[in-house]
Amino acid sequence: MLPTDIDKLTDEQLDEFLASVELKCKIEPETGKMICPIPEDINRAIARLRHPVKQVVFEVTTESAPAAPVAE
Repeated sequence: MLPTDIDKLTDEQLDEFLASVELKCKIEPETGKMICPIPEDINRAIARLRHPVKQVVFEVTTESAPAAPVAE
């Protein structure tokens, strides 16, 4: 789960968060599908969208997640 508490974000912060690389979400304008890889966080975010999407698609890939930065 991501460290961001989606329930506490303003609408503007939520829009920025959904567009961030961290979530890697995209909305296909022609189909209205929202494609995201992280179900728990996205489900909470979807409830707050001003313009609901028609369908949510969760992709499963074999790509490794980026490594977390190492604290020195």
